[in-house]
Amino acid sequence: MLFLAAMVSALGQYGCVSLAGGLSLSQADLNFGKVPVGAASSQNLTVKNSGGGPSVIMSIASSGRAFTVSGPGLPLTLSQGQSATFTTRFAPPTPGEVSGSLVITENESSSPQFSGSGGSGAATVTTIQKTISMAGTGVSPIPAITSEPSGETVSVGQTATFSVTSSGAAPLSYQWSKNGAAISGATSASYTTPAETASDNGAQFTVVVSNSAGTVTSSAAALTVSSGQLTASAAAVNYGNVTVGASSSQSVKFTNTGSASVSISNVSVTGAGISSAGVSSGLIIAAGNSAVLNVTFAPSASGTLNGSITVTSNASDATVTIALAGAAIAGASHSVTLNLADSSSGVAGYNMYRSAQSGGPYTKLNTPLITSATYVDASVVAAQTYYYVGTSVDSAGTETTYSNQVSATIPAQ
Repeated sequence: MLFLAAMVSALGQYGCVSLAGGLSLSQADLNFGKVPVGAASSQNLTVKNSGGGPSVIMSIASSGRAFTVSGPGLPLTLSQGQSATFTTRFAPPTPGEVSGSLVITENESSSPQFSGSGGSGAATVTTIQKTISMAGTGVSPIPAITSEPSGETVSVGQTATFSVTSSGAAPLSYQWSKNGAAISGATSASYTTPAETASDNGAQFTVVVSNSAGTVTSSAAALTVSSGQLTASAAAVNYGNVTVGASSSQSVKFTNTGSASVSISNVSVTGAGISSAGVSSGLIIAAGNSAVLNVTFAPSASGTLNGSITVTSNASDATVTIALAGAAIAGASHSVTLNLADSSSGVAGYNMYRSAQSGGPYTKLNTPLITSATYVDASVVAAQTYYYVGTSVDSAGTETTYSNQVSATIPAQ
């Protein structure tokens, strides 16, 4: 019993050995996730001395392809409660999953603790290693746009082409959008629009470039659609009263006030007795230029004119319509009587010719031959002047040259 008591007394005198250090880590493992090849991802690891005495970090080393670690110089002594931060880095050289570890070697000091008096103890050092697992995945580099799509300017009816140049691991895919909406089938590095209209002016085009690693969106490229603008000198034409058989012409000037040429595709008229000249399908009016449309009203019967003329083009105002109004009235009944005299023998009959201008060209008035000494032209129109010539025809059908010309002016009423 005395021996046992002595042993207990010895333990009471010299105490027990306790570890003075003890490192704790901010993370149990490090996972870097997906990192593009050629890029790098870093994470911080904080090491803290949570023990009761000093701890010396002797080394910190990484293993595994693509992992590195950096931080304060070693060896590093941490007193109780002190910490140090190290930076770990993952930079995959090739695609694929990569694993490794981080090994921290520390020296923890221990010393005897005494109760009572007398004697001394020597401190001891214990080497401890802590291992942290590391993992990451190298992925193909995300796309990068090396040449942004540029804005385009076209005229109405033309197409526009947008292009992008990009880099990144193949295969690359593309999707073009117009004003934020994906364009069906626009999945190449360039995109050509359909024929543009004036309403497309100001549209914004972007492209998303993708691969297995990610996506990138280009800056917006603006589309400018320059168009012509047809301006008519009159919105309506009124002929007033026009005598049946007579005609009246009025002009409408069309000016291109836009920034691009205007191509006329059609000119259509409605209304009895209406015809037009000067502007027709296929005519191109350059920006700033004009064309004159002549519209004629030549009624063949009495009545009210309610017509129009419509010019269709590729201008921003695709159709321009001019209203036509007027009245066809019956004129006074007039006629011209022509006396025929020929001293030649063997004459079988005569032909009578008329023109609206002196010297012709002349239009034949009769069928069949005139066999009397007079001819009455009842198809004349008030306020017009007519010019007449005649020929004689023998029994063999041979016709002479024109006679002398005579004229007749029809009264206005």
